[in-house]
Amino acid sequence: MESIRLTDQLTLRFEPLEEKVRLIVAEGENELACRKEKKKNLFDYLTTDKTDLFKGRLQLKKYDNHIEVHLKGQIVGMLSAEDFKDRLNKMQ
Repeated sequence: MESIRLTDQLTLRFEPLEEKVRLIVAEGENELACRKEKKKNLFDYLTTDKTDLFKGRLQLKKYDNHIEVHLKGQIVGMLSAEDFKDRLNKMQ
């Protein structure tokens, strides 16, 4: 499992599930939100002009080369699109 630290307390985890990836926002071992998505759709998100991914509790919003992670409508972290792509590549 890959992960990226969003804040001192929150991490974004990438958990492989066959053709899909489970994205998890967690505080320590406590999972706050998750989404399952096909790897292909996540790679497409990075290479297209689409700015929003997911609706609901966990959302990703892309601006230029950065992705904001939103939890319940609040920004809880930011990461580079390149870091996101690197984590996805490690799961193939």
